[in-house]
Amino acid sequence: FWFGLVCGIGVLSIDFLVPIFAKGFNQALQREIANLSQFLFGSVFLLSVSGVFAAYLQAKHRFLSIALAPLLYMGGICLGVFCFRDQFGLAIIGYSALFGATLHLLINFLHFLFLGGKVGFFWKKPVSAWKGFSGDFWRRVLNNSAFQINQSIDILIASFLLTGAITAFSIGSNLGHLLLSIVGFSVANSAFPKLTENKKNGIRQKQILKSSLKWILFFSLPVSLIGALFSKEILKITFALSGQTLEMANTVFFWTVLSLPFACMIPVLSRIFLANDDTKSPLWISAFSLLIATGLAAILSLKILPPESAILG
Repeated sequence: FWFGLVCGIGVLSIDFLVPIFAKGFNQALQREIANLSQFLFGSVFLLSVSGVFAAYLQAKHRFLSIALAPLLYMGGICLGVFCFRDQFGLAIIGYSALFGATLHLLINFLHFLFLGGKVGFFWKKPVSAWKGFSGDFWRRVLNNSAFQINQSIDILIASFLLTGAITAFSIGSNLGHLLLSIVGFSVANSAFPKLTENKKNGIRQKQILKSSLKWILFFSLPVSLIGALFSKEILKITFALSGQTLEMANTVFFWTVLSLPFACMIPVLSRIFLANDDTKSPLWISAFSLLIATGLAAILSLKILPPESAILG
């Protein structure tokens, strides 16, 4: 309910928010971003509801729909953009995101019902279940927001650089982080229930952690090396880029894929703390790394590096 209210406020105040986060764009482009963002707020709300059912399935060690849901979400977006981009223009991304988010919610909800789950409304909630909930909840929210905040600030910085920098950064980072969503979060979601069940068994938790990290390295190292060696070819084939935009996107993609093995480890490592009821450590770690990353990006991009290579920041 509260998150839905926040999304509703976001939709109503979009004309105030967009100039803050897209200050480097002209008025016409800001208007298009505002229209698109209204649909994206709706898709994010649907994804959050889907996440509730995914948490139930995760606790039951049922991962099929959790694994398929992101594929349906991205597939819905790609299908919508590919089929209807000429009819709707930029707005099709918003429509497609809503469609993909609906598929995401639907598959997790149907799996929840298949396992015998029931949805109900209860006026009285167990006191023990809500003890210390508020502080723990906000720390987890802030911790999980760190990556998205970092991406948003980087996009804001890129909006002040050469024309095409924002596109180059988005393409390079999103494509580079593809394996983070497929491998990093999947392994972390699979490991988390096991880590929680062995909260008082440190030896077993270390075994689970070691096994999880081995699987991450097994999948991420080859992809990281291939992506770094053939970064420009991958971008040409995938997005048909050329010229300065290709060079900038290649810079972002190259360094992003090199960081993949480490990036994919972060969700698993953070869940070690969360499984042991420590929500403070990952929050402080995320806040510190966020401050360093965005601070360096701003200084290098806007103050030190020349315009043609500022995307390196």
